[in-house]
Amino acid sequence: MTVSANPDRVLKHEPSSCGGCGSSLEHIPGVIAARRQVIDLPPIRVETVEHQRIEKRCRCDTVTTGVFPTEVKSPVSYGWVSSLGQKTSVLPADTVAVIKQAVTASTVAHVDESGLRVAGSLAWVHCASTTTHTVFQVDPKRGLAGTLNGGVLQLFTGVMVHDGWEPYKTFTAATHGLCNAHHLRELQKICEDNPELGRAKQMTGFLVGTHRQVQAVKACGDTGLDKEALEALWHGYGEILAAANVQSPARVHPKTGGRIAQTEPRPLLNRLDSYQDDVLRFATDFSVPFDNNQAERDIRMVNLRQKVSGCLRSTTGAEHFVSIRSVMSTAKKQAVNEFEVLLDAFTGNSWIPAHA
Repeated sequence: MTVSANPDRVLKHEPSSCGGCGSSLEHIPGVIAARRQVIDLPPIRVETVEHQRIEKRCRCDTVTTGVFPTEVKSPVSYGWVSSLGQKTSVLPADTVAVIKQAVTASTVAHVDESGLRVAGSLAWVHCASTTTHTVFQVDPKRGLAGTLNGGVLQLFTGVMVHDGWEPYKTFTAATHGLCNAHHLRELQKICEDNPELGRAKQMTGFLVGTHRQVQAVKACGDTGLDKEALEALWHGYGEILAAANVQSPARVHPKTGGRIAQTEPRPLLNRLDSYQDDVLRFATDFSVPFDNNQAERDIRMVNLRQKVSGCLRSTTGAEHFVSIRSVMSTAKKQAVNEFEVLLDAFTGNSWIPAHA
């Protein structure tokens, strides 16, 4: 935290009498000896109150300074905001439950996970979100057990957009869409490390070109590619994969014929080949986006919080944090004042978001 050059209010703490002889200092001018600021959250907007400790010099030449209030302990600190997470009895549980139901019932949901230091150990924040709702859940486990504890993905039957992480593939009740932004980054690395593998550049051009084609068709008001365009799409994709498989064949054990450690391009090629429908979901279903940027944007605040403030000291604190983030992220998506929602929640009036 940094000291604000333009605080909203300034409170001067002046000594009333000389600390030496006891004479009144009421009409004696003083100078600022020290200053401290409290960043707090009033009902309407954030307000910075600057406390200035004034010192005055008496006629007897004794310098006496005012006293900061006991709650103002550092150059910059948070006031009411810092106590919100401790008020467990009014945490927005009802609001989070509604958000979870909305994400579960949605036609398209984005999912992602990120590490968070909690009580000295690595925990995981799991995110499931749509364009209108966000729900976070913290768990000591990253894998399937951690995602199941969120209570959303095992009930989800829409299109689940993700980066191809293995545990997500176990949710077979959902249809899947893979993040092509991840694919483009991996293809870019292959192009840089292995420029002789021209099929990587060709696949990059194909994915980017198909995305532009879909955007152009959407802009015309159409809801899907026509039959000829889809046939050309699958044909082009298949040709690139076939050539890439020849260019970068799977390595096998010379004696047993079994799979062995693969070269760098091969894992990506396996994914593009084995999950063709999921890679091109954005082109066959216009409700599905090209990438998983929605979830990545939503979970970015968790990463930012850790970068700025470090780890959370307790599991309870982490649970409070993700509950509050779920509500504030959803409020922002629904164009509702986040701070008013937060204030209402902590005064016993839970905000209930629109379902979609």
